[in-house]
Amino acid sequence: MRRGHDLMCLSVVFAVAVLAVPSFAAEEQTATSGFESEDWTITSGAIVDHLGRKALAGSALLKDVDFTDGVIEVDIAMDGRRCFPGIIFRAESETDTEIFYVRPHRPKNYSHALQYTPRFKGLTGWQLYSGPGFTAGGDIPLDRWVHVKLEVQGSRARIYFDDMEEPALVVDDLRRGTAGGFIGVSGPPDGRVHFSNFRYSSDETLDFGPLPIRAVSRAGLTDWELSQPIAPMKINRDLSPHAQDIGEIEWQKVTADRSSLVDVARFLEHQPQLPQCVLARTAITVEQPERRKLLFGYSDEISVFLNDELLFRGDSAFKVRDSEFMGVVGLNDAVVLDLNKGKNELLFVVTESFGGWGFMARTESLRTDPVLLADGVTKSWELADGLMMPESAAWDPKRDQFYVSNINPAGAAGFGEQGFISRIDAAGQVLDIGWVTGLRGPTGVAVLDDRLYVVERTGVAVIDLDRAEIVQRHLIESEGGFLNDIAVDSDGTLFVSDSRLGAIYRVRNGETGLWLRNGAIAGANGLVVQGDRLIATTMGSESLVFLDLETAKIESIIDLRPFGGDGITADGTDAFLVSDFNGLLLRVTPTGDRDVLIDTRDVGISLTDFAFAPEHGLVVIPTLRGNSVMAFKLNQPR
Repeated sequence: MRRGHDLMCLSVVFAVAVLAVPSFAAEEQTATSGFESEDWTITSGAIVDHLGRKALAGSALLKDVDFTDGVIEVDIAMDGRRCFPGIIFRAESETDTEIFYVRPHRPKNYSHALQYTPRFKGLTGWQLYSGPGFTAGGDIPLDRWVHVKLEVQGSRARIYFDDMEEPALVVDDLRRGTAGGFIGVSGPPDGRVHFSNFRYSSDETLDFGPLPIRAVSRAGLTDWELSQPIAPMKINRDLSPHAQDIGEIEWQKVTADRSSLVDVARFLEHQPQLPQCVLARTAITVEQPERRKLLFGYSDEISVFLNDELLFRGDSAFKVRDSEFMGVVGLNDAVVLDLNKGKNELLFVVTESFGGWGFMARTESLRTDPVLLADGVTKSWELADGLMMPESAAWDPKRDQFYVSNINPAGAAGFGEQGFISRIDAAGQVLDIGWVTGLRGPTGVAVLDDRLYVVERTGVAVIDLDRAEIVQRHLIESEGGFLNDIAVDSDGTLFVSDSRLGAIYRVRNGETGLWLRNGAIAGANGLVVQGDRLIATTMGSESLVFLDLETAKIESIIDLRPFGGDGITADGTDAFLVSDFNGLLLRVTPTGDRDVLIDTRDVGISLTDFAFAPEHGLVVIPTLRGNSVMAFKLNQPR
């Protein structure tokens, strides 16, 4: 089924760009510029004059190149008509490449203006690879030259667009591996796009920092079997394939990637411009009958069967729902699985027509309560009376009590000095609702010995715990920023996050200064000191970032996507408890495994910066706009 010229534009453009496959040369690669050079094979278009330069209008390949790690740069001029100009790199063949491209026809700051995607067996899977690490927003200038720089190292890449100082798009997981290949540019030959000043160099010394450890949900369905491609007219997608005569099925075992995605084009050939079906099956074995929720995503159409019963039929193709519908894959649909004791067959019929052929799925416990608690997690108590936007909590083991900051904003006037600290014991009894007052929009809190450190809008207030009074204030100059959380090391050095500026400040021996500002800590929020490391949660890069306490050097990163990060604390083992403002409490291990302990998203309860009392196994979580504090007893880490 052909969806028209516009729908096939992306696939056609990239297909034109790789009609010829160059041979690879063994000699060292050198910088190259000028499309008039004999080194280039122009696969479509011609050399023309444009905006004062000799330029390529079309697509071209740089032959005799085996590019692995290094830098590719090119200037692009676009007139705003619909097209997908970009850079091809590490191309193995005419059908297997890595691609970076832009969408100049989209409005200013469109969220998918820039995109990286792999191409397997001739299918460009842009619908399968979307969001952080694959797409980014941006303003694409028209009718002038725009400089694009692509840096590649191992499984990672970063793209600088229009001479930005920080990368516009960072890719931490190039999906075609690390093997080298030829390079080129891709664009239509009709003058919508022009290229000039192309150059590249090999460079194995690029510094990308530590490779993020990608957190993995244990609930993802990863082990599947795929059939051979089946023409849609040969199968009734409303009936179980087992009830039809569709010929002999040849099954092959495949494994989903870390995000639970199965990109079918990795394993099967897809005929261009023709829809095709594939059957995908997996087994779910349970010891007794139970109900689970199945969350799944797909491109482009799907039928879901459990033990031969049709549970769901959906169409998520490009523009099928409205003119702006992209059809990108995510865990956006759900059905209930009534599982029988023993082995159950879950079977998908997935039909592809344009933009990527794939699916992902995971299961979770079916909620009988709108608040999901993992096995062994129980709610202990909840307090609401008198709390005014509680934002953060800290545990005081010496006095066996919690401190909770209350922002208590001063209405339209902004943050005044109405903020206060409440004291609560481990049994949930309020010891003093307004224990210390006169604070300026307090957020993060931390305890060391006989001091409570409180983040205010302009710095840190220091409270004497025995005298219950503010004894000192440290001013932090953070123009345009938002000071948020705080951690303190054993020597009394304070670290304060700035979520708006993506920075961390340090207060040491009374001296305050900027400690670190880096794109890796964009949206820096929760902080905790563990030994000689400072660990930060980030809302921008959605990661845990491990920093050397003295040098501020990034030692490692755990990628939490699609979850963000708010509060963080150690759980008493080598793992961490991490809250997501949207309503999640996670346990995250240093190897990237994660489990959801608490999920309040269905009832709209935010989980902010929390406190953990290991002596009681108790986590106390403020809810901010919920004007309450909830406490949960946690199970032992497995």
